Amino acid sequence: MKKNTGANIIMVAIIAVIVICGVLLVAFIQGRFDRDDGKAAVLCDVQGTVNILRDGISFPVTDNTVLRADDTISTLHGGKATIRLDDGHIFLSENTELSVISPTPADFKAKVESGEIIADCAYSSKLGFNGESISVIDSAAYISVRSGAATVVVLRGKIGDASSGKAIEYVD
Repeated sequence: MKKNTGANIIMVAIIAVIVICGVLLVAFIQGRFDRDDGKAAVLCDVQGTVNILRDGISFPVTDNTVLRADDTISTLHGGKATIRLDDGHIFLSENTELSVISPTPADFKAKVESGEIIADCAYSSKLGFNGESISVIDSAAYISVRSGAATVVVLRGKIGDASSGKAIEYVD
């Protein structure tokens, strides 16, 4: 029986190309090739278990993960993270889920699905929750989103009609 070494070499090469393409695709989805060039918000100070859902794939994140539109960040029990913007930060506490709409640091937009965050921003950051939306401009706010209700406490500056030390309640 004659061995067909040429066909075997081609088959091994094709399999190797498929494996390499798969590894590169996973690395791309996980953002391994993304660079912090200041054009997108960055997830940093990751503590505990923090996952990101990107392109239908969920995976744990590490410090300095560059965010993309449609990313969903989930901090699990004991997990915390910070979104770094040009002009401030958004702190995510444990058991929080936040969906990124626009990752541009100067005009960051996201929807808080559940949990608690603190937003401290100089420029405009628009945060949505339970069908409502607020702009955090040169102010700081604590936002708590629960099923059917949300609370916004203005820590610094002014948000809507509420000034520092005031709270806004949103109820469905």
